[in-house]
Amino acid sequence: MGLLAQEIKELRTMLKQYELGKISDQYVITSMKMYKEVRERVKLLMQAYLACKPKTIEDRLHTLNIVNRGEAISEQGDLEFSMLKCPDLNDKIITRADCLSFSGSSANMQNCQTCKNFKHTRDLLLPERTNGL
Repeated sequence: MGLLAQEIKELRTMLKQYELGKISDQYVITSMKMYKEVRERVKLLMQAYLACKPKTIEDRLHTLNIVNRGEAISEQGDLEFSMLKCPDLNDKIITRADCLSFSGSSANMQNCQTCKNFKHTRDLLLPERTNGL
């Protein structure tokens, strides 16, 4: 298994554990910081090989055990389940779907309308709303 595939698997496992309440918010935050550092280094590596021919890039990434041959890398996950901090819930980590649900409550609408996380979530999950459809 390539490095990226392994990390994606670990992240999915961590998400399941978090949803079941087996790990804390702080553990998730710390882990995400570490994964972000790894991602930045992989990004730099990819940029270094951009000048190569595509076959050379694949061979080199395989040699370095970053990806397996033929492995697809997709950073786009299910946007509804991506995580963010909610300032109205004392910076608790919630999914974007939960953010939309929380903002739909009449008690929360006022605060959520000015929240940058909510605005970004609304733009991602409800693009037809921002496009005027």
